[in-house]
Amino acid sequence: MRLWCLLWVVLLALPSFSVFSQGATVDIEKVLQTADKNVFVNPTLAKKLLNQAEKYLADKDLPAYEAHLLNLKSHSYILEGNYKLAYEMATQAKKLATEANNQLQLAEALRRQGIITYFFDLYGESLELLLNSLSIHQSLDTSYIQNTLQAIGNLYSKSNQWADNLINTGEQLVAESIKRGNTYYEEQGYGFIVSGLLAKGEIEQAKSLIDRVNTNPDKFAPILNFYLAKTYLQLGNHEEALAVTKNIIEHAIAGKQRQRELAGLALQSEVLLKLERIDEAAQTVLKFLSIAQDLDITEYQYEGLKMQANIALLKGQYRDAYQFLLQHSELKQQVFDTRQSEQLAFNRARLETDQKIQKITELELSQQLSEQNSTFQVYIIVTICCVAILLFFMFVITLKQKRELRELALNLQNATDAKSEFLARMSHEIRTPVNAIVGLTKLTQKSVVNEEQKTNLSQIEQSSQTLLGVINDVLDFSKIEAGKLNIESEVFELDKLVEQVIRLHGINAKEKRIELLQYVARDVPLQVSGDALRIEQVLNNLLSNAIKFTDEGMVFVSVNKKYSEHGVLLEFSVKDTGIGLSTNQIESLFDAFTQADESITRKYGGTGLGLSICKHLVSLMGGEIWVESKLGQGATFFFTVLVEQHNQLPQPTTLGNLTLSDLKVLVVDDTMLSRQAIAEALLRININPDLATGGKEALMYLRTAVASNVPYDLIIIDWKMADIDGIELASIINQEFSQGKPNIAMLSAYDIESLKTLGRPVGVEYYLQKPVNSSSLQNCLLRMSTRGKPQMASLESEAKAPPDFSDKNILLVEDDAINRKVAKLFLADTKAKVSVAENGLIAMQMLEQENVFDLVLMDMQMPVMDGLTAAQKIREELKLDVPIVAMTAHAMQTEIEKSFAVGMNAHIVKPVKPEYLYHVLSEQFVKEA
Repeated sequence: MRLWCLLWVVLLALPSFSVFSQGATVDIEKVLQTADKNVFVNPTLAKKLLNQAEKYLADKDLPAYEAHLLNLKSHSYILEGNYKLAYEMATQAKKLATEANNQLQLAEALRRQGIITYFFDLYGESLELLLNSLSIHQSLDTSYIQNTLQAIGNLYSKSNQWADNLINTGEQLVAESIKRGNTYYEEQGYGFIVSGLLAKGEIEQAKSLIDRVNTNPDKFAPILNFYLAKTYLQLGNHEEALAVTKNIIEHAIAGKQRQRELAGLALQSEVLLKLERIDEAAQTVLKFLSIAQDLDITEYQYEGLKMQANIALLKGQYRDAYQFLLQHSELKQQVFDTRQSEQLAFNRARLETDQKIQKITELELSQQLSEQNSTFQVYIIVTICCVAILLFFMFVITLKQKRELRELALNLQNATDAKSEFLARMSHEIRTPVNAIVGLTKLTQKSVVNEEQKTNLSQIEQSSQTLLGVINDVLDFSKIEAGKLNIESEVFELDKLVEQVIRLHGINAKEKRIELLQYVARDVPLQVSGDALRIEQVLNNLLSNAIKFTDEGMVFVSVNKKYSEHGVLLEFSVKDTGIGLSTNQIESLFDAFTQADESITRKYGGTGLGLSICKHLVSLMGGEIWVESKLGQGATFFFTVLVEQHNQLPQPTTLGNLTLSDLKVLVVDDTMLSRQAIAEALLRININPDLATGGKEALMYLRTAVASNVPYDLIIIDWKMADIDGIELASIINQEFSQGKPNIAMLSAYDIESLKTLGRPVGVEYYLQKPVNSSSLQNCLLRMSTRGKPQMASLESEAKAPPDFSDKNILLVEDDAINRKVAKLFLADTKAKVSVAENGLIAMQMLEQENVFDLVLMDMQMPVMDGLTAAQKIREELKLDVPIVAMTAHAMQTEIEKSFAVGMNAHIVKPVKPEYLYHVLSEQFVKEA
């Protein structure tokens, strides 16, 4: 018995189980699809399926299926005329579809909202919703594209102003229907097109389209016949129109389509009136009104009353016509009021729906937050316990790590101090003998006559400077690593800085017969503030490398101004015609202790620190450094720095008895960069020159100028040129131009003395050494104006005579005998009275006993008493304010700071340059005075 009961229960459950088993989500999908297909054809079955689906989904979280269910329920309510509830269902479906990211159901919810707002004459909102729905359906390529286009077409047909949109919608619907094989929507599409053409007055086109597509009456009949009748009516073919309307009414009656019958009767009455068959028209209108009243369609009722009024007027029954019009007006007002009330109620219902959905959303969010809070509380308790345990272990580990870190920090500090001490000691120990070598070399060069000995001494000095450069690189790199390299800012003249750098490397370039060129763009300010020493250091390094790695050709130094929001951004470039670099070499070029390859170090020497230091210096000055190069084709190094612009000195307009802007100058050089550089230098002093690329072109310029009676005042000619060299060109000018002969200035990068020997016989009066700048050009023009003795305008300035310190007493404190000798010989040129002390203690005793010294030159590292101790005691114990200048091999910043801390006035680093020594002494004597 129990077995039979159990079997009966199972059999009862089978129908629901087969459709709604928990795991079979595909069954609920089939149910909803079946309901979707039956919404129109079998509403009762559709409603039953929807109720079953609603029960199944009640306790499940399947938002996509819920959205589908609500969309179908919304459509059912639309068919029942319950638009408020339909809109509420569609709005909820839209929310669920958005949450589930179900684009199909979102599009369907939008379509139904569009249809509902259309019923309430909210055409703008309806169109926006329908177009959004269409866009989604088209992206998904669903069959609902046809439904949506039909709804949009119905909306566009409301106004003749949308005729073009209606035609376009119809064409889309026809194309989509043909693709999907749906003749119903195809007929609808053609109907939209014809309606749009009629609205635009394009009647013939409408008739032509109907004739083309209506070849098979069985395929298209009701809708196209309606538009065919309207077309005949507008064409004046009233009998044909009447026949078509009869056909429409017969089809409608046969298919029990009362509304289509109404539309046919309205059109038939209009045709009968055109045929002046007034009684038949009146009978048709009465039938129209009867059906409209049966269907309770007030819009058709007041249209029928309007038609009755027109018929009464045609019959001359004016009283009846007035009554019909009065009834028509009252009914129309009633319809309007009803519509307004419905719209107001609908908007109120929409607002309530939105508020309800918002409240549901807030409650859901609140519930989620509450659940999250409960979960978080558990998590927090567990986390606190874990963190407490973790903190305890971390505390234990941290104590151990702190001990280890303190030991490591102490070891690192000791290592850093040892490294700094080692570098300082090494620098001191190397600089001390280098000072002696450089000093004695300079002093010996003054008295040597033999050229070979001069060469040897020059090479000794150059080697000493190379060694000194290595020491400076190591010290700078150490400062960079320690973060103690500071950037200063002072006003300087940019063009003079560039000239100074080029002058420094002029001898090396001359020895390798490399042409040095310089270019400073006109828009570059010459008076700027920045770290001139560091800019010069970078330029020196790049120019030294360019000359080192170039065996022939030229090196071109240029300065340009670039756009920057912060100050003035200067771009320096050093271009050479040397060995160049490969891509692999460029990648690691700016790393410390790196050169292109090991063969570079063997052939050219160097530590590989220079470019790394340049990169750090440029970065500290707010710029960047890079290189452009190809192997075997030379290299161009660029770097930028930020500086501040200062008031610029006015450019000269006259020089001697010359007005610069009136001068006619011709520049002849076969090298484009050289021509450009000379032209720019002339333009800076208000001279606009003509440029010739060689001797032949120069002669053409000269002949044209003489023929025009405007001869050149000055012609600047390069010595070595491809077509005609400078000497030959000068000779031709000397012979050909007896009248209007220009002054001639000859250019050369080297062998000036040989050039003078060749140039004087052919009339060359002035000589310019490359690279040419505004200063050397002004000197040349000044000699032209005064017609003084011709001489070379060179970047190599004459050495300044040592200052006269004959009235000064200087105490030299130095323990090294050779360095004492060098210093005394340097000071001997100033005629100063020099006394010597071999350590700080002797110096103190001499100052205490005599106190006649105007200045003390103090070494730092000495036996018995070092310089720092001696300086401190002079200030604190002897209370003397005599200037003390440190002259030491200690070059580290910390050592310099120590010297100032104990009261020294200046710091000179060995090896001593006599010019710098004289400059510092002069400054101290001026301050003392």
